[in-house]
Amino acid sequence: MDTIFYRIRSVSDKWYDDFYSVYSVSFPPFEQRNRKQQEYAFSFDSYHLDCLVEGGRFLAFIAYWDFDEYIYIEHLAVAPACRNENTGSRALRKMIDEKQKMILLEIDPFTTDIARKRFRFYERLGFVMNNYAHRHPPYDKNFPPHELILLSSGRPVNEVLFQTFRKDLSGIVMDGESE
Repeated sequence: MDTIFYRIRSVSDKWYDDFYSVYSVSFPPFEQRNRKQQEYAFSFDSYHLDCLVEGGRFLAFIAYWDFDEYIYIEHLAVAPACRNENTGSRALRKMIDEKQKMILLEIDPFTTDIARKRFRFYERLGFVMNNYAHRHPPYDKNFPPHELILLSSGRPVNEVLFQTFRKDLSGIVMDGESE
C-alpha cells in the first residue's frame, strides 16, 4: 500500500477534520493554534500541513515551515489508533529523506518519563540537542511563554542559525498569534 504525504491547504480541506481530531488530543491547549491562527499559517507558502495517508486512512500529520536554511516542525502527531506502529518514525524518516535540509523541532524539558522517551525517539532518528535557552511564545495570551529544548537533525545549530530561527519563530510563525 502506498503511503503518501497529502498537503492540507485550508480549513475546508477533506482531511482537515481528521487532522484536527488528532491535533486537539495530542497537544495541550496552550500549544495549539485556534482556527484563525491556522488560517493565518495557511496564508504562507512556506507553511505545510502534511498528513500521512495510507490506503485512504489518516495516520499522522506534520505541520512545518520550510525556510531557506532549515525546516521547522511546529507540530507532529500520530493518530491514536496508529501509535506504537512506527508511524511517527516512518513519517519523519520520509520527510528527512525527501527534504534533504536541516530540520529543527522542539520538545519539552526532561521533567517526565514521557519527555525523556520522546527525546530518545528523536535521537534514534538522528536528532541532537542544542544547548540554547529557548522559550516558545504562547499561542494564547492567557499563557506565558514556555521553555522547550531545540533539537536539530544531524548536527547542532550554530549561533547564527539559532538567531535566525528565533527571528523566524517570533516574526513569521507566531506573528499575529496570541489570541
